[in-house]
Amino acid sequence: QKDSIINLFCIESFKEEMLNANIDYEEEIAKETCDCYINELVSTNSHQKALNKCKLETKKKFNL
Repeated sequence: QKDSIINLFCIESFKEEMLNANIDYEEEIAKETCDCYINELVSTNSHQKALNKCKLETKKKFNL
C-alpha cells in the first residue's frame, strides 16, 4: 500500500498543492494524508469523498 501507484500520485499531488498554497511541504503530513486517502478510498469507493474527508482532517490536525 505504501508504495502503490495511487500513493505515489497522492504524495506528488499533495506536494504540489502545498507548494501552490505557499505552505512548506512536510513529508510526515503528506504520508498521513495519503494513508487516510487510501483507507477512505478503499472503504467508500469514492475518490471525492476520500479526498474531502482527508483534506479536512489534515487541515484540522496540522492547523493548515
